[in-house]
Amino acid sequence: MLCGQVSEHAAHHRPCAACGALQPFKDRRTRRLQTLFGTVDVEAPRFKACRCRVTTPMAGVTVSPVCALLTARCTPELERVQAELGARTSFRDAARILEALLPASPANQEGVRIRTHAVALQLEAADRQAAAGITAVRNAPDKAAAADERRPVVMLDGAYIRAVPGHQVRNFEAVCGKVEREGQAPPRQPTRRFALVRSVAEQPHALLRAALQDQGWQEGDAVTAISDGDPALPALVRSATGGPVQHILDWFRAT
Repeated sequence: MLCGQVSEHAAHHRPCAACGALQPFKDRRTRRLQTLFGTVDVEAPRFKACRCRVTTPMAGVTVSPVCALLTARCTPELERVQAELGARTSFRDAARILEALLPASPANQEGVRIRTHAVALQLEAADRQAAAGITAVRNAPDKAAAADERRPVVMLDGAYIRAVPGHQVRNFEAVCGKVEREGQAPPRQPTRRFALVRSVAEQPHALLRAALQDQGWQEGDAVTAISDGDPALPALVRSATGGPVQHILDWFRAT
């Protein structure tokens, strides 16, 4: 069934988009395609550019619809499963789960990492495009003012550090991070960094609040928090702002 779908896709894209004539056939190659049920060899025919474009820079260009469709050398279903497991577990564990539960081609942690990052970039690009479209519709008369009103972004991470022998506790949690304006990276807008120890700082939210105010944050402004899966980190940001906080999972650190 997969080979039939690939052949149908290649035949559908053989007619020239400009004049409708069939593009000259050049050769036929074989590509190994990874699926959820193993590796399949599919035919990937290549076509020469149509003669109607002989005066354009496209003259002499070879077109392969199958290679253009399957850039990751795997089916979208396998890419989705690898990205889902790679975002929820470590890359090594994701590869082991795939190998144990599915008859898919043997996966390694590097392949899972590459495909997880590729899917993440696609999602981020789609989100930016959607957000840009909404902003353009709502704020078309005042684009200059909208560009300056960037919400603060808080990027923070925590770790447990072993205390020196004889201390009253065996370990303590240290939290560090930085605050910057969205879309205004240094040197245009200096970054404010902060660090604190929860068990020592009397008001840890006050330190974060001061860092936000240094970046132009005001009471009631929305804030974006980027951290791993620890719920205490975005809770610290909510405590400091007392307002709306959009939490984004940092899957680089989470995995």
